[in-house]
Amino acid sequence: MIVYEDLSKLNAEYVPKGMSSVEASYLSEPLILGPSVKKFEDRFAAHLSVGIQENVYAVSVGSGYDALFLIFRYLREQQKKRTVFLQSNSYLATVMAALNAGLVVKFFEINENSKQPCLNGVEGVTDKNSVICITHMHGRFGEVQEITDYCDSKGIVLVEDAAQSLGAMIQGRHLGTFGHFSAFSFFPTKPLGGLGDGGAIICRSSEDAAHFSKMRFYGFGIKNFAEVMGVNSRLDNLNAAFLIQKLRALSKIEKKKNKLAAIYRRMLNKEILPPPALQNQIFSNHIFPVYVKKRNYVRRRLLDSGIQTQVHYPIPAYRQPAIKGRIEKFRSRATDIDSLMQLSLPISPILSPKQIEFVAEQVLLCLSQS
Repeated sequence: MIVYEDLSKLNAEYVPKGMSSVEASYLSEPLILGPSVKKFEDRFAAHLSVGIQENVYAVSVGSGYDALFLIFRYLREQQKKRTVFLQSNSYLATVMAALNAGLVVKFFEINENSKQPCLNGVEGVTDKNSVICITHMHGRFGEVQEITDYCDSKGIVLVEDAAQSLGAMIQGRHLGTFGHFSAFSFFPTKPLGGLGDGGAIICRSSEDAAHFSKMRFYGFGIKNFAEVMGVNSRLDNLNAAFLIQKLRALSKIEKKKNKLAAIYRRMLNKEILPPPALQNQIFSNHIFPVYVKKRNYVRRRLLDSGIQTQVHYPIPAYRQPAIKGRIEKFRSRATDIDSLMQLSLPISPILSPKQIEFVAEQVLLCLSQS
């Protein structure tokens, strides 16, 4: 069986070193917000800041959702923002984070070909009391620089949902460093997956970082003295100790996934593939999507051949029962088609080139017989 992801095998290489760090952390540090958390934040910020001149600050939190929620709430409470514009295929967590933070959610259309945010989708946003949030879906990206320049020209805050895109770069610059704020996830299956949930807020000023540090811990600036409204959202010290070790191997993981993605691109029909990266662009290949008309048939046939697949995502957020009534009525042709045709092929770094070739061969066989 070619499994879609096997976390035990994926982490087997990193657990021995990671667990020794975890043990040392457990024996010598506080379990909550200990030195390992600060060490990881500093190293993660340094990793993202390669190739840019601006300051990058990382504040760890309990999950990628919490990172988005705290960013949105900060923008509503501290900068008096009212509305956030999200791309039509945003994941449900992004939409819920905005709604739970008290923002009005409106959607903008994605590029029908790339399934990513594009400048045309956001050019109608001109209100400085609004926020634009782009998601780098599947570890790919759209017109990031163009949207960044547009937001700068209009004085609009740009947020990046970078949960799936760690490792993706444009001209040597990491995604997650283009916007004013960004959110990362360390959920076990993400590009930098931990031993449990976790996330990080990326911001540009030490003042913002200090504010988020208070927000994540009941608003405390000093013990038992709440300076701002806060929540309980903290990265576990033991998880931080493991993430420090895995961060060192991130480049190796990324290179392996890029090689596997290249095999898919070489073997599969261009008609079912998303557009390739352009020159000076690198995708993280967190997810490798293809687009097929008879998705359920193809999934069943692949499973019969011993290949697991996933779908990201079968129900758009604006069609979710919990969201209806909380947003303006909205439909997206591109996202509806995406939700019906998108199929995620296995691309775990534990897989071999021969296994990826087998998957590609079976996909072609299914399509030829469908």
